[in-house]
Formats: sequence, C-alpha cells, structure tokens
Amino acid sequence: MGRMVLLRGVKKVFIGAVGLATVLVLFSPAVSAEPIGISPDNPHFFQYKGKPFRMVGTYTHPILVRVPWGKVTTPFDYEGFFDTLAENRINAARVWLFWNGKCYERTGPGLARDGQPKYDLNRFNPDYFRRLEAMTRYAEKKGIILELILFDGWITKKEDLYSKYHAYAEGNNVNGVCLTRQQFGIYPNAASRYQDAFIRRVVDTINARDNWFFETKNEGGMFREDWVRHLIGVVREYEAGKAKHHLMAHEPHWGGYDPFTHKDVDVYSRIVWYTTTPHREVHEKLLAAYGNACAMPCFYDSDGGSSTAPQRQDQLRKNAWAAVIAGGHVQIIYSQGDIPALRTSLRHLMTFMDAVDWVRMKPRDDLVDRGYCLARPDEYVVYLPDGGSVQVSLTEGRKSLRARWFNPRTGEYTTGPEIKRRSKMSFKAPFPGDAVLHVFFHAPSFPAFAGMTEGRDKGTLS
Repeated sequence: MGRMVLLRGVKKVFIGAVGLATVLVLFSPAVSAEPIGISPDNPHFFQYKGKPFRMVGTYTHPILVRVPWGKVTTPFDYEGFFDTLAENRINAARVWLFWNGKCYERTGPGLARDGQPKYDLNRFNPDYFRRLEAMTRYAEKKGIILELILFDGWITKKEDLYSKYHAYAEGNNVNGVCLTRQQFGIYPNAASRYQDAFIRRVVDTINARDNWFFETKNEGGMFREDWVRHLIGVVREYEAGKAKHHLMAHEPHWGGYDPFTHKDVDVYSRIVWYTTTPHREVHEKLLAAYGNACAMPCFYDSDGGSSTAPQRQDQLRKNAWAAVIAGGHVQIIYSQGDIPALRTSLRHLMTFMDAVDWVRMKPRDDLVDRGYCLARPDEYVVYLPDGGSVQVSLTEGRKSLRARWFNPRTGEYTTGPEIKRRSKMSFKAPFPGDAVLHVFFHAPSFPAFAGMTEGRDKGTLS
C-alpha cells in the first residue's frame, strides 16, 4: 500500500512511489528564474515569475540614499517601507540611485563646496553598494518591483544645489572633473567614463536579482538624445555578458527622446504625471499610448506635487483607477507626511483587479455613455469617477451575465442584477461617490466574492 502524503493543503491521498513523483511534478511546476519582463500575452503588461503582472506602486525620495540638502541624515528604513507596501498589496517602488554621488568615497585631499572631503571618482563607496544589494534583495523577498533611476535630472535645474553638492561639479572631486549642469546630459562629457563605470558597478551588484529594471533618468533640463541612447547602450552591452538581462524604461519629459519613436526601450515611464492632473487627462493620455503601434507598458506617475492632503489622496485614487482602466500602470509619490488612506485605496484596487481577467481585456470606452470601461467578451469593468448611473452596451459574448458593484473606498461589494438577455442596460451605483461596476459571466475565483454584501438589484433594462 502506498504512503499517505499532504501536498500544499490538498486533501490526503494514497499514492505509491511513482505516483508521488507524478503528483510532485503536477503540483510543483518549475518556474524559470527570469527578471521581470514583458507579458507575451499582452505587451502592455509585465510578466514576473511566469505570470502577468500589473504594476501599482508608491515611492518616496530617500529609499536608497537621502538628498544631500535635507535635514535628515539617518538612513531611510526601506525594510519598514517595503513591509508596508506588501501589507497593502502594493507591488512596486521607484528608487533614485544617484542624487549627487554618494556612490563614491570622499577621501580628499581638500574640501568640496559642501564643506566635506572631496569625492574620488575612481573609488566606489562599498557601503553604498552593500545597501543597494540588501535593499534589492529585501524588496524581492517582499514581492516588490524596483524601478531604479540611474541619474537625477531635477538637480541639474538647480544651480545652487548642483554646484554645492554634486560630485561632478567644479571643485567637488579630486579627479579634475568640472561638469556644469548644462553639460550633464550631453554625450560625451567630462564625466562620461565615470557615469558608465557607475552603471556597470550597479549591474555587477544586482544583476542576479529579478525584481528590478532601469529608468534612464528622472526629469532633467538639458538631456539630449545622444546621452540617453548612450546610457541604454551601456546597459545593453554590459548585460549582454551577464546571466540576466533587465528591462529599460525612459520618460521623455525635458529630453528629446521618445520611446515610441526609438524602439530600443521597453517601458514608457511617466507618459502622464503630476498629482493634480485631472483623471480624464490621465485616462486619455494612457488610452492614446495604448493605441500606439509601439506597444509597451506605460505609467501614470504622480511626481510633481504633494499627495498627503486628503483631497489629493481622493484625486489620486481616481487617477489610479483611470490609469488602470486605460491599460496603464501607476506610481504614486509622497514626500512629506503619510498616505494611509491612499494606500488602502490602492490595496482595494489591487484586490479587485485580482478578480478580473485584465490581461485579456482592452479599454472600451465606446461601450459606455460615461465613465471608463475595460472589457472582453463576457466581462466588463466600468469605473465611474463621479458615481451615479451608466448605460453599458452588453453586446458581446454569452447571454446570461451577473453584475456587482465595488466601492473603491471601502473595498466592499454589492450584488447587482442577473442579466438574462443582451442589450444596452442601465445601472445605478448603490452608494455615493466613485464606483466600479463589474459585469461577468461567472463568479471569478476570488474569496471576497462569496462574502460580498447583498443589496437590491440596481439595473434596469433599457
């Protein structure tokens, strides 16, 4: 008689030695360890650990290194930060690698303009790279994808900060490099070999990790296309000789390099941004990107304004839903205070999307008279930023459907009507404020569905 075994909560079964091997193969499929990539099923999304992956993240400036002009000097608690993200099902963060040059040792002789020993651009700071590796490893443990910004361009717009703090500025290093902020984004420049060496050292440090991809730069006043192309080329060429190859992202603001025109990047970072951007603009810009022939993951990023005020968190919740229904991804920044309400909203967003076959759905605003719609045959998701009523054209797929409402602020479901025949149908949200309508053929395999709150049917056939 065979032995009794218990496999991952599966009911006890009696199997022999051959049966055990068979079951282990069936229940433990091998997933190749590859870096986050582009989904083969839909190029607008990522793939991670063999599954489609939609990115919804939050971030703050000092995750890896603090800005040199800030009052706080103690290292940022990235472990606590990533723990909080994981608890709220937030799966990404954007991280600055290079604010001013903390990757280099400060050996002197002589003092830089900030009163500290000058940088030696030939000597990397081992503490910086140990922290980089540990941060990336911990994020991977928590299921967090890191969008790693190679260079910061915001500081190149601030003459006082750049000249005082930047390692490449005149008088701040022992190597004789005198790179003005206007020259930073030009290739070649006086610091090109040091920039290239930094990129290679970062790759050496974290190439083995799967949970990251590069972003060329953050903002920038005078970054030229030749400089961006060079950075991409350095990464591609160097990783060609490594075990793993990672994605490259670029955001074109303040730099004349358009990922849709030059197809040597994989991700369009920050196609639309700023905290106060209206949800309609967020949705429409991502829709335009979704329809572009150069299909790739595209982001809404709230960088450019405070997100801690209650009214801003309310707006950002709407922007996040508007982005996701347009087939986009989300990054939300906060630089002061905390955003617990927004994190909760993002958790509700992620929980809802886990119950939806989003990788096979497409933006279909043409099916609704208001709001934003994501659809496939037999499934529709409609987001109403202002709540109220919506008319949906249910013209594709099977005849019998069910409907339910989702409250994006509380995470609660309310049942809707069973739909016996196909036509245009009007629905009214059973609660005030923004609302999500989910129409589907069968109940998705999602635990919360069984426990959703019951409510009166709110649909009426037109």
